[in-house]
Amino acid sequence: MRKSTTNVILSLRRGNPLLLIALFLGVAGAAWATPAAVNWLNRVAIGAGGSHVQGNPAARVRLTQYESYTCPHCAHFTAESGPALRSRFVAPGNVSVEVRHILRDPIDFAMTVAVNCGSSARFFSRHEAMMTAQSGIVARVQALAPATIERWGQVAGGQRLRRIADDSGVTAWMQGRGFTAAQINQCFADSAMHQRLLAMSNAASAAGINATPMFAINGQTQAVDSVYDWATLSTALSRAVGQ
Repeated sequence: MRKSTTNVILSLRRGNPLLLIALFLGVAGAAWATPAAVNWLNRVAIGAGGSHVQGNPAARVRLTQYESYTCPHCAHFTAESGPALRSRFVAPGNVSVEVRHILRDPIDFAMTVAVNCGSSARFFSRHEAMMTAQSGIVARVQALAPATIERWGQVAGGQRLRRIADDSGVTAWMQGRGFTAAQINQCFADSAMHQRLLAMSNAASAAGINATPMFAINGQTQAVDSVYDWATLSTALSRAVGQ
């Protein structure tokens, strides 16, 4: 090792051009190395009104999705669009995606509370998982005895939502994702969150969102008869991005 080091020092003293070039290239390579690409899928922010936004905050195209967890078309759209939307548009930083909730019924409300429970970084994972669980939850509700559903109306607020969650399987879904009893209790008692979700849904209705799923691109609501599934939305996104 000492002999090798001595040879390098002697070569530098003699002005060995090949060694100088090699050293320069090594230093320059370190200085000019291409920075690691940003994984925009890991960037999740809280949007206006408490929505969740995934992707590059400076993306050229902003996609807003208005969805409901008891809407079968929404579940189909999420299953169909997920991988392609993330890989083609969000990951490269060209499109950011915002999810805004439309609350269609009490079961939907309980499901939405569950998805909004926990860290914002995991929101989109929970969003897709709840869409996948939709059919099972709806089937369980349809199989409930009428007396069970009638009891939902005997309590109010967070207690009502918690009872719906227990009876519909939403609580079991949360437990399966690692939520503790304390965390579940806290989310269904969080009146501030509940009011935020209601306000978000009411604001969408006031803005003319009358179906689900519906979409807006750069703030421009897309006509429901022209952009209604992944095939039509991906075409609109490609046009907006310039692909």
